[in-house]
This record gives sequence, C-alpha cells and structure tokens, in this order.
Amino acid sequence: MAYATIAAMIARFGEAEIIRLSVPEGELDGEVDAAAVTTALVDATSLVDSYVEQRFATPLNPAPASIVAATCHIARHALALARNQTPGDAVTRARDEMVAWLKRIAAGEVSLPGAALSEDASSARVSDRPRIRWPETRGAY
Repeated sequence: MAYATIAAMIARFGEAEIIRLSVPEGELDGEVDAAAVTTALVDATSLVDSYVEQRFATPLNPAPASIVAATCHIARHALALARNQTPGDAVTRARDEMVAWLKRIAAGEVSLPGAALSEDASSARVSDRPRIRWPETRGAY
C-alpha cells in the first residue's frame, strides 16, 4: 500500500507534469502511465518507511498529510530518473528536503501526530556493544 495515490500526485503537481514524467518521451498520448506512477509511489513509500519505522509502527494508517506530501515529492523525483530525465533543481531540492525531514523523524527530532510508536521506539534502548572493563590498576597513576 502506497501512502499517496496517482490522484494525489496530479493534485499536487498537475496532470501535465505527471504525464510528462510517466510516459516515455515521444509517446505522449494524453494519459498518465498508471503503472509507472504506482511503481514510483510504492518505491517512495518503501523509502519513507525505512526512516519512519525507526520510531513509528508502519504502515502508517492513515498516513498523515505530511507523509503523503513527502511520498509525492520522492516519487516525482524517482519518475524523472526512471525516464532518464534530469530532475530540475526544484524537484531535487524538494526530494532532498523530504529525506532530511525523514531523517529527523528517524532520529526522534520530529513527531508524527496520531502515529503509534513502534515497539522498539517505545521501549528502553539496550546497547549490544561489549562493556569495557578497566583493569585493576590501583595506584598505577
């Protein structure tokens, strides 16, 4: 299940942009390539989850509007790359900002209102590193 839909992509970026990004160059027939957009949305959702699951139970249901927006921006960038197009500066910047925001979520700096904490995030953290034992050196210093 993707956090965003084709309709959300069209509402956010316009139908012409989604057609331009989803249909191979020279084959513009006036319709969005639903399979290409869906693939980009599913991939973007996976990327979002890879960060969000550090703190919250996934999948997020319902997904907050901010997660839908992040998924759309990431999918837009991915669509451009999938069609061997160079994403514009604004598209790349938006994707980078969304990934930076997702990293802040993973670090616990940003919260998602209404999202349930994951079991790992709600329990105490335990280190798996071995404990350092200092040798008995009384009076050695």
